[in-house]
Amino acid sequence: MARTLGRPVRRTTDAHPERLQEGNAVEGITGNIATVGYGLATIGPGIGLGIVIGQTQIATARQPEVAGRLFTNMMIGAALIEVLGLLGLVAGLMFT
Repeated sequence: MARTLGRPVRRTTDAHPERLQEGNAVEGITGNIATVGYGLATIGPGIGLGIVIGQTQIATARQPEVAGRLFTNMMIGAALIEVLGLLGLVAGLMFT
């Protein structure tokens, strides 16, 4: 028997060696990884929205006469950025 962290580890000889052993620290972590993955997936769209809206405000302050076109383009960009957040949500729900 091999020893890991002072505890003996049983080796499996069945047809499925990838199955987790009892007492393994990795057991049952798949749901937690999906939650962390969705949390990380929301960071990108959040940063993207902040940049898009901030730059639109700067451009509107510099050239107020094009505010209408800038707002339209900003909304299209924001919608595309939000799609990334929704894809992260769907992926998180599919793999849990």
